[in-house]
Amino acid sequence: MRCFNRNAIIKILLLLISIGVSSISAQSNYSKIPFASYLMLPVSAEDEALGGVKPSFWNSPAIDADVNDYVRGGYRNRFGIFNDEYITGELLFGKFSTFSQLGITSVSDIEGREFATSDPDYLFSANRANLLLGGNFRWKYFAIGLAYRHIYENIELRKFDANTFSGGFGFSYKSLIVSVSAVDCGAMQPYFDYEYPAPTIYRAQTWYSYRFLSAGAGFFKPDMTKLYGAAAIEASPTDWLKLQSSYTFLHDSRSFAFGTEFDWNDIELNYALTFMGDLGDVHSVSFGYKF
Repeated sequence: MRCFNRNAIIKILLLLISIGVSSISAQSNYSKIPFASYLMLPVSAEDEALGGVKPSFWNSPAIDADVNDYVRGGYRNRFGIFNDEYITGELLFGKFSTFSQLGITSVSDIEGREFATSDPDYLFSANRANLLLGGNFRWKYFAIGLAYRHIYENIELRKFDANTFSGGFGFSYKSLIVSVSAVDCGAMQPYFDYEYPAPTIYRAQTWYSYRFLSAGAGFFKPDMTKLYGAAAIEASPTDWLKLQSSYTFLHDSRSFAFGTEFDWNDIELNYALTFMGDLGDVHSVSFGYKF
């Protein structure tokens, strides 16, 4: 029987140990917080007020946001710190529709410290932008949609670029809308000293309208955190006014949200207030034009 050289065995064992240590070290550099996690939040003032429940192309690529071509812009202040601006639009071509959305987030005067001190060592800013492009196709009661998003971040003089993809299926019959989707799927991305997962979230949403009332529910499963849900209702007492409310459950911060929409001819104005517990409140305003 042939025997292995003792030195060779020792070298092999050392190699295996080093590989195991390197693997553990690499895994410890994986973050459970996704990059661009703000993309998992509702987008527009209407979306905030309804808790992300009502299907629209920004949360479910297969569903059109409106029955008309339109363009909409909005502003949101989160917790008195983050300012979000966005502009979005949709064009319909029979059974096809295309949509796009540009979002910009900026934060200034962020305090940076080398050690735990009362005064910051320096101040820096964070600038984020994302561009969403997509489309969907409708056939009878069914629809399918796909979208691509490019994400850019510049934080503390470090730049970051990533791409994500979304897909979804929808079903519409009279006043009922049902959709399932996977939004912002992508690969791990290195940033600073860690690797971050994509802000993927899986969604199942339903929405039903009856006369002047609409209501719906949704369940949302972020890839890295637990499942949560939301229920929403919208009332249209007149042609020019909508009142909206939602409650998000099983979420670590979101709870109640309220909003209103004013419509005048082809112009709409939305406002939403979202309560986020200890994090504070979120105020959103959006302005839209249909053509």
